[in-house]
Amino acid sequence: MAQNKLDELDRNIIYELDLDSSQSYVELGKKLGEPNETIAFRVKRLVDRGYIKSFINIVNFLELNSHYFKIFYKFQKVDEVIEKRIIDWLSKHPRISYLAEVQGRYDLVCAPFGKDMHDLEAFLNEFKKEFGRYIAEQEILPVIATHRFNTRFCKPDGQLRRQTLSGKGSSYELDPTETKIVKELARNSRVKVSDLAVQLGMSITAINNRISALRRKDILSSAVLDIDFEKFGKGYYQIDVTGASIDVINNIVDFFAAMPEAFFATRTLGKYDLALEMVLSSDDELNVIVKKIKDKFGSNIITLDTFKLKQHSINWFPGYDKKR
Repeated sequence: MAQNKLDELDRNIIYELDLDSSQSYVELGKKLGEPNETIAFRVKRLVDRGYIKSFINIVNFLELNSHYFKIFYKFQKVDEVIEKRIIDWLSKHPRISYLAEVQGRYDLVCAPFGKDMHDLEAFLNEFKKEFGRYIAEQEILPVIATHRFNTRFCKPDGQLRRQTLSGKGSSYELDPTETKIVKELARNSRVKVSDLAVQLGMSITAINNRISALRRKDILSSAVLDIDFEKFGKGYYQIDVTGASIDVINNIVDFFAAMPEAFFATRTLGKYDLALEMVLSSDDELNVIVKKIKDKFGSNIITLDTFKLKQHSINWFPGYDKKR
């Protein structure tokens, strides 16, 4: 079922749930002027047909004295069997928050997290022990900030909501109860607080207080959707940029954010300063956006590379409670 078979109500539901995927059907029905029974039926249908993969809560690991590392890999002497082994191994690794195949300069990108360089080294050593002979290139980019933009490709006239995830030098450590709460909300933003209370042996008030405190600390961020873009006839693309200065990079982020196709802008250290992620219908649309960026920023862009991605996994709370 392509996007053109979704009606306006379906598209509005997706737009609103990506703003807050934890809201009730009653709240959503009031916003959209529909009975909550209709909303519940439509949401279930969107899930059953695969448009909505899951309801998730973004977790700001940078506020937990932890770090993400984007790693690009170019492989050699790899056939389909080896490629599948690599993807399966990474998909199951408890440290991986993001994994995608890449069309372009590289073959694959993954994003492990860790408390420090020792965690990164441990992951790299594990991966090399299994697949080192197949690695032709490895590019490591520490993530210093991530901007997420709400889903607007299904509603181009929708309002922009921009969320920035960055660390402020916090060294906060989750206690076991907080870890369980965050873990559950990261994989299901619609979980009932009453169910969490039963699961953890606490009162509903105590659970709500814990959740509120985690949101005030910016550890628990927005409740959003995990969407299957291919169901909408869309592809997932990325433009990686090196700029002449940090001011140029910040201006590119602001310029990109205004585009309804924009989804993420991630600032990194290393080969690239910035990764712009977007949802597009074709390579031609990518070329149009590249031209807009080049026309606007011209000689202030040092390098610009483009990629098409096939996403395999997204996990906003991977293995935090796993000991090294």
